[in-house]
Amino acid sequence: MLLPSIQPRISLCSSSESNLHLIFVDSNFTTLQIMSAPALDEEERSIVIVGAGFAGIAIAIKLKGAGFKNFKIIEKADDVGGTWRDNTYPGCTSDISIHYYTLSTDLRSDWNRTCETQPSIQAYIKKLFKKYELESHTCFNSRLLSAKWAPSLQGYEIVIENSKRNHRNTIFANILVSAHGLLHIPKLPAIPGLNDFTGKVMHTAQWDRSVELRQKRVAVIGSGGSGTQVVAKISQLPHTEVVHFIHSPNWILPASIVTIHRLWKWIFGHVPFVMRLYRWTLFWIFEFLYLLIFKHRITRNPLRKLAEYFKTSQSPKEFHSFLVPSYPLGCRRIVFDDGYLASLNQENVSLCNGGEIVSAVPHGLVTKNGNVQHFDVIVCATGFETVQFPYELRGVRSTIQEYYDAKDGPEAYLGTTVPGFPNFYMLNGPNTATGYTSVLFFCETEVNYIMKLIQPVLQNRVSSFEVTQEANDIYNKKLQKMLDGTIFTFCGSWYRVGSNGKNISIFPGSALTFWYWCRNANWDHYKVGGPTSSRKAAEPKLSMMWSKSVTVYVVLGLVVTAWTSWVLHDVASQQ
Repeated sequence: MLLPSIQPRISLCSSSESNLHLIFVDSNFTTLQIMSAPALDEEERSIVIVGAGFAGIAIAIKLKGAGFKNFKIIEKADDVGGTWRDNTYPGCTSDISIHYYTLSTDLRSDWNRTCETQPSIQAYIKKLFKKYELESHTCFNSRLLSAKWAPSLQGYEIVIENSKRNHRNTIFANILVSAHGLLHIPKLPAIPGLNDFTGKVMHTAQWDRSVELRQKRVAVIGSGGSGTQVVAKISQLPHTEVVHFIHSPNWILPASIVTIHRLWKWIFGHVPFVMRLYRWTLFWIFEFLYLLIFKHRITRNPLRKLAEYFKTSQSPKEFHSFLVPSYPLGCRRIVFDDGYLASLNQENVSLCNGGEIVSAVPHGLVTKNGNVQHFDVIVCATGFETVQFPYELRGVRSTIQEYYDAKDGPEAYLGTTVPGFPNFYMLNGPNTATGYTSVLFFCETEVNYIMKLIQPVLQNRVSSFEVTQEANDIYNKKLQKMLDGTIFTFCGSWYRVGSNGKNISIFPGSALTFWYWCRNANWDHYKVGGPTSSRKAAEPKLSMMWSKSVTVYVVLGLVVTAWTSWVLHDVASQQ
């Protein structure tokens, strides 16, 4: 029994719709009593979504479009946006054409540039959040600590910690969707003594805007997209000296960044289908780039020479040894130049070998020759942790981190489902990253695939799906075989475990291939739990599909007939 002097704390996201268990805790987070509620009926089936970035919002939009509203979004921060909320460093810009780097449900006609800046993309995400009225579904400042599969309840008991209210609560969900993103846990470089540096050390994903960079000497470590964007931007500040440390250079190609004329904005906004046609044109352009860079060696080598010429022609000769990679084009994420190479011609910018850094001291960095370079600020553009799962997820037999470790790194079936974790789905999971096209296309493809699996659960036809170990193993062996001998094996990168191990990030095929593989759910690849435990219960009813198809064709037939009759009548009247 609860002691009278103790005030129980119940649900942070209090909702009778989503709570199956009420966990009472005291101020020290000690569990005092557990009360179980009856099993949920069809109307009360619940979903928890982890993360309010692009992926979390995309599936929330899809759920609302399907008429399902009993879901909660758990967000660790106090605002939406995910990576576009966190990465506020100077120069942060999309490297994919913005009309393709948007959700297909919500195209936008009034973008100012072909590749947009962080504030514009964040504003777009917040607009989506408001448009679809997702605030009532979202728990901000809430970190998911653990989720445990409850077989008897066919769902997950989820523990959440609120950072502002300083308490924990447990909620229940039939379905758990993890949209926490691949690149969200910043990784600092392993430089001895970095904690002793008396100046400011900050990661690009944790930018401190209160730090004044004018008239400062700034070290930027890392040569990926964020590193080059920061250097290009802060080098324009008056009396700021920038030293860029490059451990291993990335290939750089020219970016197609131009200001969009107001005439095009008007056309996109007022002429039907033009913007969507433009988006599809971009899709096929990127698919063509996949063939040129990643698929065919005969075209890759000439492109490498062009990329080398672009770098060397745009930068000072003394920096060429730092800038030209020794590995094939596309082995790492390609950087698209937004003023970086031009900035290297400025007197206040210099390059150094990042591999020469041996330690940090209170006032700077020490290189192998013993020299100390003094700095006021150290900026780490050193990427993210991609191997560690961000919370404790326990399935039928183990935690997901234990499963990953047993597999020598993260893996999932279609990057979405994992054996031993029923009713658990990931967005932008293992091997769904792309080195050339919009990650949002992959994300929406996964959303559509997930909807095929969760709708039978929401409709109470089955209670759970779990991908079989056999299907998962066959799929991932196929992926790794496709990756063998590709350009991704020629260099170390964040795509791989420990930089040089198993590739856990990249999908080795084209975007079109991934879409084709996800277009339908193969029910034979899943274990089904529920009232019937039958795969047939999960499959769409043919009668419903047939009736919908007939209706569509009848309507289209009537429209075409009416249009043809009107045209013929008009032609006859003119004669």
